[in-house]
Amino acid sequence: MRILYVTLAVYALLSAVSCGGNRTEGERLRRENDSLRRENSRIEEEVNVYFDAISAISAGMEKVKSLGGYISARIEEESDSLNRLRMIEDDMQIVESMLEKNRQEIESLRKRLAGSGLKIANLEKTIDALTAEMDGLTRNIDSLHRVVVAKDSVIATQQSSLETLREDMRALQTEKRESDMALAMRTEEFYTVWYVFGTSKELKDQGIIARGGTLSQKKVLEGDFNRDYFVKVDRREISQIPLYAKRAKVLTSHPSDSYILEKQDGQYTLRILDPDEFWSVSRYLVVQIN
Repeated sequence: MRILYVTLAVYALLSAVSCGGNRTEGERLRRENDSLRRENSRIEEEVNVYFDAISAISAGMEKVKSLGGYISARIEEESDSLNRLRMIEDDMQIVESMLEKNRQEIESLRKRLAGSGLKIANLEKTIDALTAEMDGLTRNIDSLHRVVVAKDSVIATQQSSLETLREDMRALQTEKRESDMALAMRTEEFYTVWYVFGTSKELKDQGIIARGGTLSQKKVLEGDFNRDYFVKVDRREISQIPLYAKRAKVLTSHPSDSYILEKQDGQYTLRILDPDEFWSVSRYLVVQIN
């Protein structure tokens, strides 16, 4: 009986030891499994971050391609102007800013992948492909920028020449206006004549004829005579001068065949027959009336 008890006790002890060992191994396996699941979840989240970033970068590069194509088409247009080129340059600055942002995101993604310790061949190839595409877009944009700068220089030179021509034209217009004014003044001066008629006393009082002497000996328009007493006229616009007098005598020198003194209703009128000839000797006309 004692032997049976001992046997049972040993069996119970072995059974207890065996059950305890199984539980310990199960716990270890569960812990390892949980750790693997957490690591797998972390890796999955990390990979999702990479692919989200790649998706955003790809979308940004598509925008760059689209805007780059639009800029290229605008550069090829025939109607160039500095204002249009300034707008294109503004668009190119936007593109360059987008390229720089994508370049920084690719570099950040590359560093993050290197620091994670993960080795994902397809992801690395994708990043390399994005980098190569980015470099190609940058070269294209640089090439477009050089074309814009060259056109800008040409248009600026053309506009400078055009502005110089405009300045020359304005100078010529100013010169023409001044010339026209001078010509008008000279023309007015050329055709301006003066006449006066009055009695001997009136003419003497104004210093137009000298005092004393017979009528034939009178000196006309010598010395300081009153020019304001004369009537100023355009010789092209005057053909006759009513004298309102019964007697009249022309004292200044004028060709005798270029005028006549007509008497109508008992009063004289001086009629100019040939204005150019009449005023050729003197631009002043003095008529003494009684």
